[in-house]
Amino acid sequence: MTHRIIHPRQLSPVPWANGLGTTREIATAASAPRGADHGPGFLWRISLAELAQDSPFSRLPGVDRVFTLVTPGPVHLTVKGQARRVDSGSPVAFAGEDDVAVELGSAGPQQALNLMVDRAQARGAVHVRRLEGAPVDLPEETIAVVVLSGAVILPDGRLAERGQVIRPEGPLRLAGRPRAVVACVEVTSVQVAGAEVAEV
Repeated sequence: MTHRIIHPRQLSPVPWANGLGTTREIATAASAPRGADHGPGFLWRISLAELAQDSPFSRLPGVDRVFTLVTPGPVHLTVKGQARRVDSGSPVAFAGEDDVAVELGSAGPQQALNLMVDRAQARGAVHVRRLEGAPVDLPEETIAVVVLSGAVILPDGRLAERGQVIRPEGPLRLAGRPRAVVACVEVTSVQVAGAEVAEV
């Protein structure tokens, strides 16, 4: 099986729901039918958000979100009135209903990994791992890996470098070069019947 290596430049930017920014969509799993309650229209979605200016985030009822800065930063997130500093590789989870805004400060434009899951059908998380030395088997729930620093080696010998995204096609084993750090996106479906994955 061949795991995909994606460079963000391969992904076309699309507007945020509130029109105040853009994101580069990596993949989406369409949700199963839910009757009168259509939900957000996806089971899960992963993308790389371009943070070009201070901005509020889109409100997305019924969605759980995880924000992970993948560029050096730092930035400041305000979630429900509480401000916090966010460094690269520090996932922050919040509900789509929450009032959330990002401030870039002196860091300038940044990029963040954005995981969104339909709360009624899935659970999602981002785990940051240091990969140095012996190869590591990632959990089967891993749907994407973003290289935050250094480089990692795939089973077939290909190299994924900082900023690139790996989309697993089956079980994934990675070996890291010195100072390799990755953000692993994991999703567990509560209800999966009818879900289809759309690649970008």
